[in-house]
Amino acid sequence: MQAANPDLSYQLLRQQLGHFLFKYDDVHKNASVLSGGELARLAIAMISISEIDLLILDEPTNNLDIETVEQMVVGINDYQGALWVISHDIDFLSRINITQGFKLREQTLQMTTYLPSTAEQYYRELLECDQ
Repeated sequence: MQAANPDLSYQLLRQQLGHFLFKYDDVHKNASVLSGGELARLAIAMISISEIDLLILDEPTNNLDIETVEQMVVGINDYQGALWVISHDIDFLSRINITQGFKLREQTLQMTTYLPSTAEQYYRELLECDQ
């Protein structure tokens, strides 16, 4: 975290890590010894504090525990840049601030009318693609 954000103060970095459940001596661990869930939390913590303009996430909730997904939702909703998310996790998609949805039909990307937050209508629209 410190290597990726050398201009940020230790206090700010430690506070950010605390928001993503890294407490006490955990903040001094090397990334190479972290579990998959911890690495995901660290990545979102790093992203949410940096000045990245575009974030692309491909199935970001796969193999994550509930607690890590919760922190990911918080981090993504705090993120100020553009976001492109590919996911089948409708619960996750409905909880992040999606403003546009797209579907792939006949090798063409088309904007959806409904967003995942209106799950029934969203699913109905996606199922119409298969007919």
